[in-house]
Amino acid sequence: AVALQISRQGPRGLTAKSVFSLDLLLPIVQLDAAHSQHEASLAGGVKHYFYAHKLVGWVLASFLIAALAGLTQK
Repeated sequence: AVALQISRQGPRGLTAKSVFSLDLLLPIVQLDAAHSQHEASLAGGVKHYFYAHKLVGWVLASFLIAALAGLTQK
């Protein structure tokens, strides 16, 4: 949300920017369909940041799924 606020990109309002960021972090859940339109309009370093942001989301989701499946236990 801070990256979006500084770059003046993405949805308007800090709450909307926070939900947008959370939506991109959670790869399995789609919070708002309108976010794909805002995601397509990102440019420059912010776009690259959110590529990494999504990658971190997928890594966190895989750890969560592994933990729920019991794969992290000895």
